[in-house]
Amino acid sequence: MNITKGHWIFAAVFAVVFVLGMVYAYREDIKKRPDYFKGSFRFVLGVLVVLMTLIVAKMIHRLGQ
Repeated sequence: MNITKGHWIFAAVFAVVFVLGMVYAYREDIKKRPDYFKGSFRFVLGVLVVLMTLIVAKMIHRLGQ
């Protein structure tokens, strides 16, 4: 499978727009029921840390070849 630079750009733009859309959609709910969203920032931060760790590990693995 050949994943081009355009595919990565599309994936990044899609992810950013999707996250912004989710934040926009739930911003009123967050104000009305903050107890439902308690700890969600830490969860999102944890997902980003795991994702970045995997990306860095893949880059290091490629450099070692």
